[in-house]
Amino acid sequence: MKNLLVLIVIAACVWYFLTHRKPAAPRDQPVAAPAAAAVNNAPAQPATTPSNFLKRPIDRAHEVTDQVRKRSAEKF
Repeated sequence: MKNLLVLIVIAACVWYFLTHRKPAAPRDQPVAAPAAAAVNNAPAQPATTPSNFLKRPIDRAHEVTDQVRKRSAEKF
């Protein structure tokens, strides 16, 4: 059973290296200068404020915690 597992792992490694180590296809033509210039001369994007999608749940948790503390304080 152990030998079968070793053979499967070896076969998987060989398959991985044979299928994922293909050489890159050679380019037929080099990139044209106007195309490269168009990419490099793109207008600069203004700096945007970071999204607060990660902060919203934390803020909500703080709100709920404060509500629970207020309720607990009112009971006693």
